[in-house]
Amino acid sequence: MSWVSNRPAPADPVVVGRVLRPHGLVGEVIVDPTDSRTVHFEPGTCLWMAGSWREVIRCRAQGDRWIVRLGGVADRDKAGTLRDEEISVAAAGLPDLGSGCYYIHDLVGCRVENPTGVKLGEITAVVPGPQDWLEIAQHGERSLVPMVGALLKEVDVEARLVVIDPPAGLVEATKA
Repeated sequence: MSWVSNRPAPADPVVVGRVLRPHGLVGEVIVDPTDSRTVHFEPGTCLWMAGSWREVIRCRAQGDRWIVRLGGVADRDKAGTLRDEEISVAAAGLPDLGSGCYYIHDLVGCRVENPTGVKLGEITAVVPGPQDWLEIAQHGERSLVPMVGALLKEVDVEARLVVIDPPAGLVEATKA
């Protein structure tokens, strides 16, 4: 498989980056990764984007971004068609991170409690940015809580539980 396959879309997609723009004349693209791990862009890795699987032919770092050559993308014009496309991999294919570590997408669906066990809701999304935020839903309302060590007291992905200790009024003040 050099660039696309008849494989179906991943049942459990995890976004690992976004194509920013073409780079050069031979079909490379600049990718803004969701994290600093290179495993997603190693040669031979299959990525889901623009409705098909594409194989990574070559990649190299450029600051905190990656320059990636994809199979089936032979020139700047073809690379330009991938601008702003999300890049995903199948969650089942991600490497195990070991004890005490987790992927951000593993938090979605976890219940959220305070340290005394009071249920605050369920994580419906992790909003990325310079400061990631947990989107917590309860009774049809959503709140955003910054994902910082001072507030995040426990993450137990196996038990599907996140314990946060927000200052009084934070959850109510950030309701959307």
